[in-house]
Amino acid sequence: MEYLLLVSLFVIAFLYSSVGHGGGTGYLALLALFGVAPLFMKSTALTLNVFVSAIAFFAYYKAGYFRWKLILPFLVTSIPFSYFGALVPVSSSVYKIILGIFLLLATARMVLNPKAFSEESKTVPFILAITIGAILGFFSGMIGIGGGIILSPLLIQMHWANVKESATASALFIFLNSLSGLFALVNKGFSMEPRIIAWIAVGIVGGIAGSYIGSSRLKPRQLKYLLASVLFLAIEIAPRLLIIAGTGRNTGKTTLACQIIGKFSANHSIVAVKITPHFHADRGNGVVIIDKPSIYIAEELNPATGKDSSLMLKAGAVQSWFVMTTDEYLPEAFSEILTRIPANSMVVCESGGLRHLIRPGLFLMMQLPGNGALKPDSAKLLSLADRVVNFDGHEIDFDIHLIEISDKQWKLK
Repeated sequence: MEYLLLVSLFVIAFLYSSVGHGGGTGYLALLALFGVAPLFMKSTALTLNVFVSAIAFFAYYKAGYFRWKLILPFLVTSIPFSYFGALVPVSSSVYKIILGIFLLLATARMVLNPKAFSEESKTVPFILAITIGAILGFFSGMIGIGGGIILSPLLIQMHWANVKESATASALFIFLNSLSGLFALVNKGFSMEPRIIAWIAVGIVGGIAGSYIGSSRLKPRQLKYLLASVLFLAIEIAPRLLIIAGTGRNTGKTTLACQIIGKFSANHSIVAVKITPHFHADRGNGVVIIDKPSIYIAEELNPATGKDSSLMLKAGAVQSWFVMTTDEYLPEAFSEILTRIPANSMVVCESGGLRHLIRPGLFLMMQLPGNGALKPDSAKLLSLADRVVNFDGHEIDFDIHLIEISDKQWKLK
């Protein structure tokens, strides 16, 4: 699914640069979704930020929207504090909380996208500006963003700048803070993601296209709403998602799914999803939601048919969905499911392809020992599994009591 990651990076660079941003919050969300190691996330986001925000700043500067007096007081403190923030060791739990707050703010920023209240801009209070700069700089360096996602709406809402001026100021703010944070990581010592060159190239192309459109009055509003919705759904659902895949057919995936549903359904709302890339002629009697050549989605309502989706409903799921789709259309199909499940439900999903798109709270991989050579995709999924579970055709070699739900997330004890 590398192509999907590249397309998503382009879209984020395009959208963020169109409003003078680097895209740090969007990159971090994507990297988490695609299972990129946390070791690389901060350095990758800061690197992409540097390139995309520089392009955005150049476009808006050339269009005549830059004012030194507006941004300089913020930069006085944000640059050094971004350096120090990047050096601060943060536990994974604290990092997720801080990142989650900024991602939600980023989502709200794209949805609301406030407009300038007046063409008359007030003078920025120096003491307040250096205080804000220090706070934004520190947390930006700590989690790997530039801080413009917060600064931009603040400049507008405080009547310190209009939309175009705030975009220009934010682009420079992001560029210098990201550069400062990246410099700190270089001095500290870090490893760069092997695919970073390709990601930078995609980011540059997206940044050029987005900043050109943004600085010339064209506003891709519908795409912003779409990206905001996808980010929110993906960030919100991932911890509550348990994915079960297998090295082939008849490896006990549905059996394990039913055992897990049966154990937790008494105290939790469990939604079951069965996704297969194989299109069957016998599609059962469920309520069909989508029936197209590329996607078929039906909600199973009968717990007595003996089909996999029916067995999961019988095990205690509040909803059970049956999906047939190819990997190409899997993001669209799963997004459709997300819009229909009850709020705060835990999800048990039988799918191999979905693990390439989302890093779930828990991923279990089923295998039948002695079942022949593994396909390349199965071997890759085995390397991603939180636990590999053996199935001999009758018994599952796994104690489901090792699974728990804690803080609305699937976990292994």
